[in-house]
Order: sequence, then structure tokens, then C-alpha cells
Amino acid sequence: MPIVVFGVLIAIWEVLSDAGTISKIVLPAPSAIADSFGNELGNSEFYPDLIATMEEMAIGSAIGMAVGFLGGVVVAISPIGRSLVQPVMIALQAVPGLVLAPLMLIWFGYGLNSKIALVVLSTFFPLFVTTVQGIRSTPGEYLSLMEAMQSKPLRTLLTVRIPYAAPLIFAGIKAAIPTAFSAAVVSEFIGATKGLGLRVLSYNESLQIPEVFALVLIMVIIGVFLYYATELLDRRLIFWRGRS
Repeated sequence: MPIVVFGVLIAIWEVLSDAGTISKIVLPAPSAIADSFGNELGNSEFYPDLIATMEEMAIGSAIGMAVGFLGGVVVAISPIGRSLVQPVMIALQAVPGLVLAPLMLIWFGYGLNSKIALVVLSTFFPLFVTTVQGIRSTPGEYLSLMEAMQSKPLRTLLTVRIPYAAPLIFAGIKAAIPTAFSAAVVSEFIGATKGLGLRVLSYNESLQIPEVFALVLIMVIIGVFLYYATELLDRRLIFWRGRS
């Protein structure tokens, strides 16, 4: 039924666009978007921009998630870390990345580094929150058992607390990955020499609206793929999820 409804809506959209009821500048016909989609995939200039955006996303998300995870561990197990690290993490999250974008360009230039910095700022917080929540939710009887076995705090952290928190940590990763891709694209709106965001701006300025919609569709496909790839990795690694 959802497929049928979607097909009917696309057909109505196509008819209204062909009849001139909907301005093609505002909302191009689905057939025009499909043509642009195929042309974009067949354009050799598209792939260097795609690679640039994916590189920014990969490096920035890796750093951001590492910062969020380590910060979450420190806050979860250390009262001192809670008082020192947590306010900094919350303060950084409270400032929108786009507000800091001009500063990033001044500090790091128009190249890769400024884009990575913005992706880091956009992706660290989900891992930070889920890591703190997951580690703090470790059942007290587990910790009492490890204490009775005279386990050192580091061993308890690695063998009990982090594995127990792993499902929540992966939930943070699944939230961070699509956000990282979006942040990489948006960072290229501010200033870039290549990337999908720059490509969108170029098409928008020349009123090539079907091409803009085609790029949006490509980004949606990439974002969905990244999410479900992370979901598959979650199921493979967190094999004990849901077991009694």
C-alpha cells in the first residue's frame, strides 16, 4: 500500500507539473529529476565531489565519535570528570555549528580541516550522551560481583560497563553517522573548493533546480545506506542484544 500511494502521488505530481499548475522552478517534474539523476551519476565531475564529502564525513565522524565516547567514559566514571568535562561538552553542543563556521574558515582555511572540524562539532554529542547513559545504567549487582572478585576499575570498565553500554553506544553511532554526512554537506555551503554542498550551491545559483533535486535524492540514498550499514554492524557486533 505505501508503494501504491507513493506511485499515485508521483503520477499526480508529474501531471500537475506538465500542465503548468506547479512551477518547474519551484518543483520540477519527477521525470526531469530522474533525468538529472542519471546525468549526475554519469558525470565524471560528480565523483571527485562525492569523494571529498565522504572523506570529510569519515574523518570528522571518526574524530567526533572518539571524542564523544572518551568524554562520556570520563564523565560516567569520574566525579571530577563530570564537573569538568560535562559542562564543556554541553556548551559546545549549545552553539550551532553554522555560527562557528566562519571562525573555522579563519582558523583552518577553505580546505579539508575546516569541514572536519564542523563535522566533529556536529557528531560528538550523540556518542557522549549515550555513552554516559549506558555506562551509568550498569546494574549494581554486576559491579558488586566484580568488586567481590577484586577486579580493578579498568577491568570492570572494559569487561562489564562498556559491553553493557554497547547497545546504547551503537544507538548514538546510528544517530551520529547520518548527521555527520549532513554536516559535511552543510559545511561546504559556507566555503569550499569541492564537495556535494558546493555542487548544490552551483546548481542553485544557476537555477538548475532538477539537478538540485537529483543531488538531494542522492544524498538521501547515501544517508539511508549509511544508517542501515551501521544497523547491520550493530547486529553483528552486539550479538548479545535482547538475550535473556
